[in-house]
Amino acid sequence: MSEQPLLSVTDLRVEYPGVGFRAAPFVAVDGVSFEVQPGETVGLVGESGSGKSTVGRAILGLAPAASGKIVFGGHDITHRTAKIQKSVSRYLQVIFQDPYSSLNPARTVGRTMTEPLEIQGGLTKDSAISTVSELLNSVGLPEDASDRYPPSFSGGQRQRIAIARSLSIQPQLIICDEAVSALDLVTRAQVLNLLDDLQQEHAFGYLFIAHDLPIVTHVSQRTLVLYRGRIMEQGPAAEVHTNPLHPYSQMLLAAVPVANPTVQRQRRNERRATSISTGQAKSAPLDGCPFAPRCPKAMDPCWTSRPAAVRVEQRIVECHLYSPSVNNQKGETP
Repeated sequence: MSEQPLLSVTDLRVEYPGVGFRAAPFVAVDGVSFEVQPGETVGLVGESGSGKSTVGRAILGLAPAASGKIVFGGHDITHRTAKIQKSVSRYLQVIFQDPYSSLNPARTVGRTMTEPLEIQGGLTKDSAISTVSELLNSVGLPEDASDRYPPSFSGGQRQRIAIARSLSIQPQLIICDEAVSALDLVTRAQVLNLLDDLQQEHAFGYLFIAHDLPIVTHVSQRTLVLYRGRIMEQGPAAEVHTNPLHPYSQMLLAAVPVANPTVQRQRRNERRATSISTGQAKSAPLDGCPFAPRCPKAMDPCWTSRPAAVRVEQRIVECHLYSPSVNNQKGETP
């Protein structure tokens, strides 16, 4: 891997205004740090509302960072001007979740895709049309696709168009924000294979955001597990999936359906043990671990202090179960 990461996010915090007069701001992302190397896929996984998409939006410049630092390609883009944003967008692209709303139904696919090539890529109209034709062909779409309107395509085909559009100006990093969650299983597999093939060919990086742990494991080299805006665990994707260390990561794995009825029943019981009510959600400690109200292994320190990021072999875990100070007091080792 390169010594200089393609993307470096350090202690990122994103806040939204609170609801009501003098209400405290809502913290959507709280101290998130990670890196993406050139040609690497990093998976960001968590439940709905965990802050995954907000992390992606902050990197794209669509959500302002309250604090922290975002460095892309060696340049600080945390607080970017419109000029910097225009320059960055050439190398930083996104594939959104909904393939139906991501394309203008009143414009042909060809017109939608040639515009950025002419404006940002500096191509002539004829060169842009030729490039679009090659891109659409590379994602397996028919020759006449550029002359058709989005409503004439299926969901899977529209997502292929979105992928082709993200590739049009040769990006270095593509943020896939739930890019396959709206697709059926067969189309999903085809799109995932397509993303992998294109990465092998063009060597760009992916930040793959999803709520499905097996899919993230399948496409990623490293996985970040996010809960309430904090990274609970991060490390090699296969290890996080097969032997999760954090109780929240274990809960996500327990939510994955399996064919064995006995194992499925055991996982269902594990999920019920960590189910959360509205009252519990509001009682999450401000200074402690946000997962404490749901954690079957919660200890007193979980309610009073934020767990430190502890390295466990190749992984980093924020959990008092692995905190040296807590385990020294108990006379235990994790």
